[in-house]
Amino acid sequence: NRNTKQPLIGLITEWLDERGELQQRNNESNLGGTMRLGTQTSELVEGTKIRDTYGLAEISERHRQRCPGRQPTRSVMNANAQQVADTILAQCASDYPTMFRDRVAADPAKVAFTVPDGDGWRDVTWGEVRGVVDRAAAGFLSLGLQYEQRVAIACATRLEWIEADLAVACAAAATTTVYPNTNVEDMSHIVRDSGSVMMVLENNAQLTKVHQAPELDAQLHHIILIDDDRPADAHADDRVIVWHDLLDRGAAYLAEHPACVDESIGTLGPDSLSTLIYTS
Repeated sequence: NRNTKQPLIGLITEWLDERGELQQRNNESNLGGTMRLGTQTSELVEGTKIRDTYGLAEISERHRQRCPGRQPTRSVMNANAQQVADTILAQCASDYPTMFRDRVAADPAKVAFTVPDGDGWRDVTWGEVRGVVDRAAAGFLSLGLQYEQRVAIACATRLEWIEADLAVACAAAATTTVYPNTNVEDMSHIVRDSGSVMMVLENNAQLTKVHQAPELDAQLHHIILIDDDRPADAHADDRVIVWHDLLDRGAAYLAEHPACVDESIGTLGPDSLSTLIYTS
């Protein structure tokens, strides 16, 4: 609503280009390609979760918004932020795995995903996804995964990525994301910096990168391989467990400890760590 008395955003009307020259625009200007990417300083309010996370009063981060929030509006919002947050949280599940299970319970036979299958496509229902997720989560627990420990996933977009992420969450742990095209040096930094103790890898190409980073040997206790396309002369690594073997291991663990995944989810709350994302 252009006529609102409380606009939430304001147009960036001027900035310095790469030559240091002042550029200006208004509502009639061509607004394409004008995202501001420079580092911006932000003051973090004491007592907020973001300040507790950074442990700093002031940070400098890359600013990626075309239309930053207007300061007067932010002041009004801050005054009522806790009330708004409490209202929203009261209507939501307390954690990500509970949201997933609620969705499954609502209609387990409903198609959740349609995935490539040979020359065609295959439907996967919510109930089928939960079956895989529960077994994978139990598999992680059987390997000793603990509350909020990190599991790094290096994989392209596919159903197993989603299932692995959900399984890590249902085991009360946290996912660390690694782009599949990340180089060895950056991958090593992400895994080390996040403190990841396990990795889920899509294929041998990703596994080769891990083997090229020997500094990770002591840190990574287990490596889950989704597609086992290792050559016959592949580097021997006792930490590697193929995805379908993890599921079998989880099924056996569930038979012995049927409540293990439920109990892990029960330890989670709104403040539990879910995901660490490293971006450019």
